[in-house]
Amino acid sequence: MLKSEALQLLGGSLKSAAKHIGITPQAISGWPDELTPSIRDRVQAALWRESVAKHLGNAEGDEGSRASIHQMAPSPAVEPVAQSESMQ
Repeated sequence: MLKSEALQLLGGSLKSAAKHIGITPQAISGWPDELTPSIRDRVQAALWRESVAKHLGNAEGDEGSRASIHQMAPSPAVEPVAQSESMQ
């Protein structure tokens, strides 16, 4: 993904992109033209959060919608692990 594509997807400016991701515009200005996998993942995560927030009826993606997002995901079942005889 190119930096210019990410900026366009995140609102078209350094300021709006920074707000979506939760970093400063100065940090975004330091991104390489071809985004690294970790930066690309941050952009995609921000886009996903925005999409889910809109789906839940909250275009701003505030804390309330984030809580709802976490409530949507099922928690993995955790079963106690039996101790081996050597550990008892």
